[in-house]
Amino acid sequence: MSPQELLEQYWGYTSYRSGQKQIIEASISGRDVMAVLPTGGGKSLCYQIPGLMHQGITLVISPLVALMQDQVEQLKARGIKAVSLSGGLSFDAVDRILDNCIYGDYKFLYLSPERLQQDLVQSRIKQMQPALIAIDEAHCISHWGHDFRPAYAKLSVLRTLLPEATITALTATANKRVVEDIHELLQLKDPYIHLSSLSRDNLRYDVKQVSDKQNTLIKLLQKQSGSGIVYLRSRKGVENLAQNLEAAGIPALAYHGGLDSGVRKQRLQEWMQSDQLVMVATNAFGMGIDKADVRAVIHYQLSDSLESYYQEAGRAGRDRKEAQAVLLVGSDDLRQGHQMYVQQLPDLKFTTQVYISLQQHLRIAYGEGAFEAFPLDFANFCADYNLPFGKTYASFQMMDRLGILRLSPVFSKQTQFQFTAPNSALLDFFDKNPQSGVLGQLLLRSYPGIAEAPARIALKPLARQVNRSENFLIEQLEFMANQGVATLELRTSDANITFLTPREDARTLYPFGKEIEQYHNQKVEQFGALKKYITADSGCRQQLIASYFDQVLDKPCLNCDLCDSRSKATQKPPANKQILDLIENQALSRDELAERLNFAPQLIGALLQALLDDGLIELNTDQRFTKI
Repeated sequence: MSPQELLEQYWGYTSYRSGQKQIIEASISGRDVMAVLPTGGGKSLCYQIPGLMHQGITLVISPLVALMQDQVEQLKARGIKAVSLSGGLSFDAVDRILDNCIYGDYKFLYLSPERLQQDLVQSRIKQMQPALIAIDEAHCISHWGHDFRPAYAKLSVLRTLLPEATITALTATANKRVVEDIHELLQLKDPYIHLSSLSRDNLRYDVKQVSDKQNTLIKLLQKQSGSGIVYLRSRKGVENLAQNLEAAGIPALAYHGGLDSGVRKQRLQEWMQSDQLVMVATNAFGMGIDKADVRAVIHYQLSDSLESYYQEAGRAGRDRKEAQAVLLVGSDDLRQGHQMYVQQLPDLKFTTQVYISLQQHLRIAYGEGAFEAFPLDFANFCADYNLPFGKTYASFQMMDRLGILRLSPVFSKQTQFQFTAPNSALLDFFDKNPQSGVLGQLLLRSYPGIAEAPARIALKPLARQVNRSENFLIEQLEFMANQGVATLELRTSDANITFLTPREDARTLYPFGKEIEQYHNQKVEQFGALKKYITADSGCRQQLIASYFDQVLDKPCLNCDLCDSRSKATQKPPANKQILDLIENQALSRDELAERLNFAPQLIGALLQALLDDGLIELNTDQRFTKI
């Protein structure tokens, strides 16, 4: 079959998206490929069609288990044999899958870069002799990519294992520096390089400086028909906002890593099948999810970089119909973002301190500990060594990236407790067991609904409240469960740590000093670029994004808030009387006034300042203006 026939038979398309045809033809002809395609630009097709054209199996390196499984399921649904080496497989299971790939006529094998480092996997891949290797999310190779992973930097081993295979490297976000790193580290031979324009004609980018985010969000979603995504950082924030949207009459679901996998799967399925639901989620949501009709992606809180923001925003309007990407910015967001993404960055000295404290905490002898797994109560560890929570966790992530340890957080699996006895029996039990009664009454007050459903309880804060040790708390919880008045699922750890190197204290991290410093500088630069994007008061949003990725857009998009401001600046400004009339009987914010008057917010702000100076209006505590 020809590539066109494969496209029509398996995918039902009659034409390619921009850039796909050239990339596919280059790969089929035997050339290495380096391609940057926008989110939703159809990257997977660029190696799947060549993979079907080549004899034998195609190897696909992908960073996320969920992404691999999704791709495999999609290929299977089209009648194409594919399999993934996901995490949690036994040695026998891995051995069996690899044998099937050698002898079972499979066309695609998906695996993580970490899995590729295993001797068994490398040995069997050499036997498979794939003609094509696809590297998805290739920006992870570069220290300057927004999601660098050390195992990606070791993918040069593919050239040794499979010197005759061609490589196709794909990503949605890469500037010139990242493209150069990918080229060098993968040892690409005379590659065909395709850099798609980052311009999205159908996607409107807006930054809204607001005083009341929730109210602004509700109004945006009420005006915007179709499905959407709202991004937040915290799981609790996701839950609360989803509930508030529902209360405002906007169909919404919450999605985050703390939910049971079955619940996540069900909510994802609901959202995928609906054309109206809004998914309120942490940034873990969206990777590899192919929903074309998302009409709006709204960031309720800041991303950590312009790369992350562009990739997340790009999930809107994949069907090429009009869509919007909105970033809501409160008065304190940039300060909080700087604190979270820059001030929390660990340096070499702090990371070394955390590493040594961790070894002492787990009682690991010098020269020992390699390839051993240890449970860890992260909150207790931080408290015992007086370490800041956020910065310490960032240093754990740093050591994970550097290959010193593997961090497997299970923070959602906290201790769960539920009272199952009727109220009368429970009160009688408390009377007869005063120590349990004090704790039980506190639990009923602190966790409403704990008698109807299991509640996740935090042992350490609870122990402080009753001024007793955690051991005492656990004894009383277990006593109540054993007496049949409650159920208990006890968790004494919230993370698992596997050390990949033996304990050598400062010597362990010293060789990585340069990499840690480089990572720090990179994060500072990336957040600085996001700040520049947010605070820009002239130009064009799409041109700002393109410039960051070393591209030049000749013309402004004429479809973002900055372009609107430029066109509105030539209009005759509204008279003071118009503003005063609008706020005579109601308080309005600057942005609300700008919207009603169809005028640039910055210029409305200047008019409002003049009215404030003249004593004709005042600003209330909600940052809204009223007439005096």
